Amino acid sequence: MSDKKDKLEELEEKIEKLKKEKEEYLEGWQRARANFINYKKREKERLQETIKYSSEEFLLKLLPILDNLERAEQYIPREEREKDWVQGIIHIKTQFRRFLKEEGVERIKTIGKKFDPNFAEAIERIETDDYNSDIVAKEIQPGYKLEDKVLRPAKVKVAK
Repeated sequence: MSDKKDKLEELEEKIEKLKKEKEEYLEGWQRARANFINYKKREKERLQETIKYSSEEFLLKLLPILDNLERAEQYIPREEREKDWVQGIIHIKTQFRRFLKEEGVERIKTIGKKFDPNFAEAIERIETDDYNSDIVAKEIQPGYKLEDKVLRPAKVKVAK
């Protein structure tokens, strides 16, 4: 009977050992699975970020075209504004702006705001009675953001 008792104790020890191993393997597998899920989540976010900003260079190349369309509109004589070809150009500019907005491009508002070197480049400090010191008084070239990132800083004149 002692033999049976020894065998039973031996088997119970093996069972305990196997239970511990099973728990260790299960915990290890669960950790590995959680790490893999986190990795997939991080990779998905990284890929989305890459896609989000992959068009940055292309959009930056389009901005001078918008600048020129806006500049051209400024020089259209008042008496010409109602002509069809002028309305066509204005419509193209509006459509172009809408396209940029849909792509996440937004114009940076600067005039009348405190100068912020993160969004604008000061090309000159000017005397003016219209604005207090360090306030953007004039915009030479508009700046644009792509989502939350500066695509092109504005070029401005800042009040002294």
